[in-house]
Amino acid sequence: MRVLVTGGFGYLGAQVARRLTERGDGVRVLDRGMLAEHVTWARGLGIDVVLGDITDPSSLVGVCEGVDAVVHAAALNQPSCAADPALGLHVNALGTRNLLAEAGDAGVARFVCLSSIHVYGSLAGETVDETRPPRPVTDYGVTKLAGEGYCHEFAASGCIEVAVLRPANGFGPPVFASADCWMLAVNDFCRTAFETGEIELRSPGTQRRDFLALSDTVRAIETLLDAPQVGADGAAGVYNAGAGHSLTIRGLAREAASVCAEVYGREIAVRLPAGSEDIPDDAPVDYRYDRLASLGFTPATDLRAGIRSVAEFVAAMEA
Repeated sequence: MRVLVTGGFGYLGAQVARRLTERGDGVRVLDRGMLAEHVTWARGLGIDVVLGDITDPSSLVGVCEGVDAVVHAAALNQPSCAADPALGLHVNALGTRNLLAEAGDAGVARFVCLSSIHVYGSLAGETVDETRPPRPVTDYGVTKLAGEGYCHEFAASGCIEVAVLRPANGFGPPVFASADCWMLAVNDFCRTAFETGEIELRSPGTQRRDFLALSDTVRAIETLLDAPQVGADGAAGVYNAGAGHSLTIRGLAREAASVCAEVYGREIAVRLPAGSEDIPDDAPVDYRYDRLASLGFTPATDLRAGIRSVAEFVAAMEA
């Protein structure tokens, strides 16, 4: 299989590109820019590199030629969308449309679009499968849902088969330390623990989240690339991907502190605002991924093992 990975030097895209080369697929990455370390890495793996911007259709001409599938991981993240909502829509929605148009014109068979759990909005106490109506409450969630709309538009045209993946809250070590991933809860906790010897929460941390290791998100993408069919009734197929259990933020902080203490060889304190222990935890969230499981997906990364991989990356990075 020949696969184009957008955002191929980014946090998720680089992991996808590396995994696909490991299993023998031909990989081309599209990104807006690259550093020397990116060039060296790509050459070492035999990855083709194309510079282009998904917001500029003229830079995408020919990028999908000879490609069987596209994994669209290029996006503006949550803090960036909050800082500039218009740019967020331009990148995450119109950029997705531009790429779909180019892929359709090139005869690409399958398009896997990375969306997010954030399209659903607040989830306290809910069981959430793909039939639950999206109600985003952040600019990022709004932009991702808009991108999904274009996926349905192009799938309905019949020119390309499209799968939309909605992974839960991600974590895991990046390929490149420069990746924009250190605002993610686990990653932030591990780096802060290394730098300060403690993890401090600014809120009681009672909210529950499903945390999915980056390696399992990559596994979900593989599942969608390899499945016989991913679309449904003239629309894009929509798939949740989660770990199958939820944890409070303060519970996650304690797990991270425990693992980091083992890796860093010193105690890591967890500090909460005064009175936090008197506030009950939110009700659990059941983020269902049965639809993806029916295609063969099963999350494989234990939470503590996933946290350890981040802590070890941080220790090596800071050494």
